[in-house]
Amino acid sequence: MVAASWITGPVFLVVVIWACIVALQDSGHKKHDLELSELSLLHGTGIVVGGWVVGTTIASDVFRFARSKRQAASLVALPRSCSLAVYMVAGVLLAQAYGTDDVITIMHESVGLGAVVVVVAGEMVINCTNIYSASLAIVALIDTVFGWQMPRPAVTVACGTVGSALGACGILRGFIPFLDLLSVTFPPAAGIICCEYLVVKGFRSQLDETRASGTMPEAAPVFVPASLVAWLAAALLGHFLPRGMPYLYSLCLV
Repeated sequence: MVAASWITGPVFLVVVIWACIVALQDSGHKKHDLELSELSLLHGTGIVVGGWVVGTTIASDVFRFARSKRQAASLVALPRSCSLAVYMVAGVLLAQAYGTDDVITIMHESVGLGAVVVVVAGEMVINCTNIYSASLAIVALIDTVFGWQMPRPAVTVACGTVGSALGACGILRGFIPFLDLLSVTFPPAAGIICCEYLVVKGFRSQLDETRASGTMPEAAPVFVPASLVAWLAAALLGHFLPRGMPYLYSLCLV
């Protein structure tokens, strides 16, 4: 999949830009108006930023394999910032032009069946990263809490099977509430990580000691109740406060 990502990533970007050009230049194409959404601007912003925070939080699972700090920074800057902005703008333009938010329908009507194949291939690569992060988190959690060594291949297959089954059952129909949940539960986790490393520094000394040798400390905190309380409180406040930006509340209240 690593080799495939070098192909599907750039090709996917080219296809999206091509589809936008076709949609905007086709003067004979009938433009449609999407139904007005009930989402407010702040709500939509929260969903977008919350999704970005989720991706950035789990990105370290993959970025830790970077050869240098510069390569890691480029992995953050290009996929998580530049290309993401292009895809968002392109998505709005195409959805407005074709009157639907269904990606497969948009690509088929604008560029053709070949674009649909590229989209599916690109999503396969993206979902491989998601499955890797999910299986890594499950294996690490069970090992840390219960001391059980779970077989990673089996966990990976299980995650992929469950995700595919949920997708086939139409879980995307409730995608907005799911994004709302992510936008208030993940930012506190990122805030706790930053506070621990930059402010509290309870584990900073051990990391500094082992950095020179390129290894990790032999022992690490397993269960920190204060972090769990801070995470839960920030997530609940971000979810139930009626006004403002929930993701900022959940991030800053940590």
